[in-house]
Amino acid sequence: MNLIELIPNLKEPHLIREFLQEHAPGIDFYDAEIYLESSIHTASPIRVFDSQKIPGLIEMEVDQQKYVHLFSLDHGFMIFSLKKRKPINQ
Repeated sequence: MNLIELIPNLKEPHLIREFLQEHAPGIDFYDAEIYLESSIHTASPIRVFDSQKIPGLIEMEVDQQKYVHLFSLDHGFMIFSLKKRKPINQ
């Protein structure tokens, strides 16, 4: 799965649960950190890490593979689930 495929899953709570069950079983929603392989690019494969088991670096290497931190899953949900709001002055 890459970033483009992930984004639709961040819009609804039930889709996030399904995503975690499939791609990160055993990792809690609030502990899930989304990393991209090699670089930040929409086609880069993603990997979910448990924040309790990693050093929390922006860039890290695991099994000779470089990963770049994108966001915490809960923050991604907050960003992509926002609905358009009317400007305050209208």
